Amino acid sequence: MVMIGFVIVGAGLAAAWSGDFSLRVPKRRRLPNAVVGGFMMGAGSRLAPGCNIGNIYSGIAELSVHSFVAAAGIVLGVYAMTHWIYREVGCAI
Repeated sequence: MVMIGFVIVGAGLAAAWSGDFSLRVPKRRRLPNAVVGGFMMGAGSRLAPGCNIGNIYSGIAELSVHSFVAAAGIVLGVYAMTHWIYREVGCAI
């Protein structure tokens, strides 16, 4: 837990030193994305057999079928959500 805290502190210090640090309030229209995404992540963490890093690095190295399925789902999910989030800008692949 201490390491996680110092990762956040270190990132904040690096951003402050580079001049990129700023506190921003998210737009209200993005709030449903965060709420639904949080619930989906919570449901996925309960349904998946392990974490995403464990599935991709360890599971695929062991040729585990559920790891291949999880990796494909992660890639497809990231692609779909990136495309959906950036649809207004037009920079999605």
